[in-house]
Amino acid sequence: CYRIIKGTSVGLNHLHNAKGTSILHLDLKPSNILLDKNKEPKIADLGSSRLGASIETQESGTLKGITL
Repeated sequence: CYRIIKGTSVGLNHLHNAKGTSILHLDLKPSNILLDKNKEPKIADLGSSRLGASIETQESGTLKGITL
């Protein structure tokens, strides 16, 4: 479990701190973390991701099925 959590964290850190522009996933959940044959985590479903232009906190969410 620790290796999966650590690998996911490293992957998110890489996306958030990419050179040039960071990528915000916006839909991270267990079903979007895939494991390869060596049990290494891979972040999937970047369909709702956005390019982050600033380092300020961003808020987007769903409240009881209603998009805010």
